[in-house]
Amino acid sequence: MGEIDNARDFFQQSMQTFGDLFGPEHPNVALPLGNLASLELQQKNLDAARPLYEKNIRLIEQQLGAQHPSLANPLINLSEVLRLSDEPVPAVDLLRRASAILESVHGPMHPRNAQCLYLLAHILKSSQRHEEALEVMARELAIVEHTEGPESDSFIISRQQRGDLLASLQRADEAAPPLERALALVRQKYATDSPQVAAVSASLAMVRLMQGQWQAAEPLLVAAISRPGMRQVLVALYEKTGQADKAAQYRVNPASDPAD
Repeated sequence: MGEIDNARDFFQQSMQTFGDLFGPEHPNVALPLGNLASLELQQKNLDAARPLYEKNIRLIEQQLGAQHPSLANPLINLSEVLRLSDEPVPAVDLLRRASAILESVHGPMHPRNAQCLYLLAHILKSSQRHEEALEVMARELAIVEHTEGPESDSFIISRQQRGDLLASLQRADEAAPPLERALALVRQKYATDSPQVAAVSASLAMVRLMQGQWQAAEPLLVAAISRPGMRQVLVALYEKTGQADKAAQYRVNPASDPAD
């Protein structure tokens, strides 16, 4: 019997023991029940994890109330089960509820709420609910800046993701400021030829192209040359602006790019 099976047996036995001692609806049963649900989620056994989380939530609600802070984690975890099951609408509802609980217990700037909002924004974006995603991103960004500081990797990533979403919506003028700040921060933290600088440079380069700012886009594309597709974009820019020599220079070794 492997470690996973041993852990599953342990949690099931704990549930049985607590149920015999306190009754099957006692909140003490919720702890091993939640642990078993998380084990099944980790193993991607979604059909097994879902009813376990649902029962876990029901037990906590019955015994401790619908706004108890211990509900936040199982709500977030059940939302992940639903996301993986391609059920984004109820997943969003669960995350909104978890966020409200966390905010009521810890205040609006708690880091756990930032994690919850990050997950919520991801599902909203994937569901094409872009305006809602942008609003949630703004809230998450404010918490990350408050708790981790404006130079943290989390803050930089959040700014870049917000800029990328705005750019994908053809809102280049709105996308530019968060990406500009993200690039300034990442240049302070990492070497010029680092993957982090290349990633943000690529995002901002595409925004500059959308804005028709060819000269501003050129150095960004050079900095992002290691990113997929950036060499071809740079060559196309040189060809468009009549710089055949430079286009030829960067066309020399296109196979050195990552898979495009």
